[in-house]
Amino acid sequence: MSTPAKESLHPKDHEHLPDPELERLKRDIYRSDKEKFLLFTQMLRRGIMLKQAKVTHKQ
Repeated sequence: MSTPAKESLHPKDHEHLPDPELERLKRDIYRSDKEKFLLFTQMLRRGIMLKQAKVTHKQ
């Protein structure tokens, strides 16, 4: 199977992403391993914080 035919069968992985998100991913690809690790740990901390958050709605 040739490369162009293979590409036409599968949609691009990034078509569903908004432009700013795609640009951020392109920028993050070229970061150093240390920077990627720091971003990863920051993501984990935010996830834990949001998981523990208590949201109340008063009506």
